Amino acid sequence: MITIRKPVRTPFHTIEPWIESGDISVEAANFLRACVRHRANMLVIGATGSGKTSLLRALMAEIPRMNAR
Repeated sequence: MITIRKPVRTPFHTIEPWIESGDISVEAANFLRACVRHRANMLVIGATGSGKTSLLRALMAEIPRMNAR
């Protein structure tokens, strides 16, 4: 087996492009945002090149910033 990965020219760094492209519904995005904000455990699985890292990058952008002291 051989896998050739072609990187996306503009990676999805936030969840909005996922919604705009139709890859994820608004309801699913809101659910994932709520999971991140409530610090829920999540498992992201999929085949090679399916977008796991891109999704995780978009979810990390949803982590609330902490106030610097």
